[in-house]
Amino acid sequence: MSLSAAILAIAPDPAFGASLGFVLEAEGCEVLLLKALPSTHDSMNTFDCVIVDDNALINKEKNLNHLRALASPIILLVDRSDEFSVGESFWIIEKPILGLKLIEAVRSALRAAYELRPQIYVT
Repeated sequence: MSLSAAILAIAPDPAFGASLGFVLEAEGCEVLLLKALPSTHDSMNTFDCVIVDDNALINKEKNLNHLRALASPIILLVDRSDEFSVGESFWIIEKPILGLKLIEAVRSALRAAYELRPQIYVT
């Protein structure tokens, strides 16, 4: 089943970013690749999901707080998951990343975000 989602992927390394884009686009996602975190929330909240390589976190605490304020689900790609607290409000995936693991995380994040949205029922 293909994904139909707008994804923002942030990775300072162009080759890593390109491989993220390739995997996501192969699954039907529309992907915008950036090398750094945008300075405003507004531009990031227009995406269904935001994927961030931890190498893009220049000021870790400030950047994590910036990400926590977003409405979109966040997937962090990290070198070591033990550097992040268990209660973190992100999906955390350790690198190196296999395509299937990334796609499963995106599906899970999108499903959870959808389930948290208010549902409107018309009778």
